[in-house]
Amino acid sequence: MKSHSFYVRVMTAVFAVLLYYPALSQSVPRSVTPGEEDWRFLEMAENAMEAGNYGGAVEYAEKARAARKQRCQWEIYTLERSLRLSSVRREADSLQDVIPVMEKNGLSSAAEIVRVHLDLRGADFYRNSLSGILEFENHLMLYPEVDYLIGRVYRMEGEYELSRQYLISAYEASDILEVPAQKYDILYDLADLYLDSGDSENFEKYMLLVMSDNEDYVSARFMRAIIHIVEEDKAGSVEKYFMLYRSGYTDTLRAMLSLAEFYSRSGETGRALRCSALGCTTALTKIEAALDDRINGYAYTSLADLLSRSADFEDIVEWGNANGIWRLFYIFADNAADAGNIRFASELFRILSEHEPEPYWRRMAEQRLIR
Repeated sequence: MKSHSFYVRVMTAVFAVLLYYPALSQSVPRSVTPGEEDWRFLEMAENAMEAGNYGGAVEYAEKARAARKQRCQWEIYTLERSLRLSSVRREADSLQDVIPVMEKNGLSSAAEIVRVHLDLRGADFYRNSLSGILEFENHLMLYPEVDYLIGRVYRMEGEYELSRQYLISAYEASDILEVPAQKYDILYDLADLYLDSGDSENFEKYMLLVMSDNEDYVSARFMRAIIHIVEEDKAGSVEKYFMLYRSGYTDTLRAMLSLAEFYSRSGETGRALRCSALGCTTALTKIEAALDDRINGYAYTSLADLLSRSADFEDIVEWGNANGIWRLFYIFADNAADAGNIRFASELFRILSEHEPEPYWRRMAEQRLIR
């Protein structure tokens, strides 16, 4: 009953928005009224969602979508009208040159539209042409931030299929997100939805889509190199490993942890080891940078030293706990052991048992020491 009631409220909100924006059906678009900008309605939607007003969140989100469409339609109309002038058409493939031509002919609105696009993304993004801006304006109407917000609302209301539909729409238009990294939030939420429903195939699919942006992970040469040191399984291999390699793709850290656990449960030891190894490399890279910012003259000397120094900074410890980093180091050792690299695993468990900033994982490592 709750789900049906929420659906009715949402549909009522959508129809209200359509009535609220009658100008969208007019033949001549108009500019958005100050105070009714798309970003402003989106902000209201976020605030409503955080306050638990889910019906209001969807209503504001749909108003944001309508306002975005209205803005884009007006900007497309304005640019297309400017192209009626032959002087504008002659400079249409040089955005910097077309602006003064527009201004000279009294087309200040068109000039401002081009200027804003240049400031936000640069000429190359639009192939340095008005046609590129017009193509982007049409694509911009999709507004993935709105779909992402509505998808999250439906998930909180238990409407998982609808949530997936909106999240997938948001991901498919993620190339126009104002904050590009929000793409990873969308993919993580999709993966979580599938995991909650027991769909491990799609959980893995969306986590791997996150990993597809990690150039170190997709580099067979890099991955062979880091796993080779683990598989050497010699004394000192742990310190050699962490002395040699760094990786900075922190947006994919959560995916590496999740996939390492997923592959471990599935008995795919090799794939689990790849994810936990690269994940720990990435985590260490980030921690090293944080210590360098805090400690004058800091330089990496050993994993034991880095972990011990990390324990002196509450924010680093809390970041590690919140993101599963201390657990990830333990999983790395566990995966190495499962893969038969007993000496490497034993050495890593020993270091963790003595220097992990989090007491729980120190105790866990101590219990797993391979003697």
